[in-house]
Amino acid sequence: MGAETAAIGIAIAGAVAASGAAAQQAKAASDAGDNAKNAAIAQKRQLAEAAKLEKSKAIIQKERVQGRLRVLAAAAGLDTDSGSFETALNQADYENSVNLGIIDQNTRNQYARVQSGYAADMAEVGNRQTAAVANLLPAYLGSVNTGLSIGQAIKRWNE
Repeated sequence: MGAETAAIGIAIAGAVAASGAAAQQAKAASDAGDNAKNAAIAQKRQLAEAAKLEKSKAIIQKERVQGRLRVLAAAAGLDTDSGSFETALNQADYENSVNLGIIDQNTRNQYARVQSGYAADMAEVGNRQTAAVANLLPAYLGSVNTGLSIGQAIKRWNE
């Protein structure tokens, strides 16, 4: 009876140790997932801020060009309500619109890159969590087997 109790105790201790190790691995993987999520959020925030700054620069540039056109037209004595002057202003608006579109597309592309990296990180986290759980069963079985072997050895020794 004592050998069986010892074997059960060894099996339980081994199973507890194995589950503790698996829990630590799963927790580490979960923490890595949280870190990846926070990093992706921070990267997207930085991209949004950079895009906002680039758009502001583009608008300022457009306004400078239009201001120069007004000064040049006034210096030349041209009517600022004329068709050619309006065409020049419209060209500056068009070019600014194209620039803003490029900034938006570049930002979307960079967001997609961040999202892709995050998805890859999360797949790795999932693999690590699965591996932690998958390693748990063999550890349990090994602990039980070791406990039973020791119990049988003790039982034979006492016979």
